[in-house]
Amino acid sequence: MSYEYNTVNFGKANISQQVTYILTMVVAHHLMLFSLEIFTVEHIVLILKSTLFSSIFSLIIIHSLILLFNRNI
Repeated sequence: MSYEYNTVNFGKANISQQVTYILTMVVAHHLMLFSLEIFTVEHIVLILKSTLFSSIFSLIIIHSLILLFNRNI
């Protein structure tokens, strides 16, 4: 079996698949990060608010970097 058989080729995926993948990974990362940082259920609103705003900022940065370093333009 080839090593490249199971790899994800991000460049060949269409734009909706790329956005879905990045959105899922960023939100999951920030949710886990802030849940472990605050570590209490009493502050769930703070966790969700921090996750939302950090994810939006991260998605803007990621989108800008993808546009900046895209070689197809």
